[in-house]
Amino acid sequence: MLTKHKAMAAGLKLPAYQKLVWTMGFVLILAWWATLSGCSQNQARLTKSSEVTAAFQEGRPNSDYIYYYTGRERAPHAIIGIHKKYQVSSSKLWHVFTPTAEKLTKMAAHVVHYYDEPSYGAYITDSSGEHIGVWYSKLFYVNVQIDHENKMLSVLYKNPELNRGLRSMSAVRRDWKA
Repeated sequence: MLTKHKAMAAGLKLPAYQKLVWTMGFVLILAWWATLSGCSQNQARLTKSSEVTAAFQEGRPNSDYIYYYTGRERAPHAIIGIHKKYQVSSSKLWHVFTPTAEKLTKMAAHVVHYYDEPSYGAYITDSSGEHIGVWYSKLFYVNVQIDHENKMLSVLYKNPELNRGLRSMSAVRRDWKA
């Protein structure tokens, strides 16, 4: 088969379909790169932190954050604190609560145990590295999208109840009151 380099070295012109294939490949790679670089501006990341883990476990809420939980209040899937300049767009999944030291400690202690992994705390950081919130959970498959223009966060995760049913709920202490 005649390759582009062999044809050019022999002074031959490439057939039209080969030019089209090379051009289409270049355009697709360029479009893929542009899409990825554009998405990264709206993507936040979780950065594990022992400091954040301790703050949740010891009941030290940050007064600059609004706190939310998802799941049940007595057995949340995750707890987040988001800087006051942002709002959470998934209002059906995330419920606002006022974190007292006692309540935050109890909620952190009762994060649902679906996996054999320990609960962890993390900073939610934007693409520039600025901390815009905190996260506490045992869940690992988390996607945080930022709408900078409207100051909205979309925090999505893989719901463990859909995969494993409610078998793990029996491990939750029933004597804890909200």
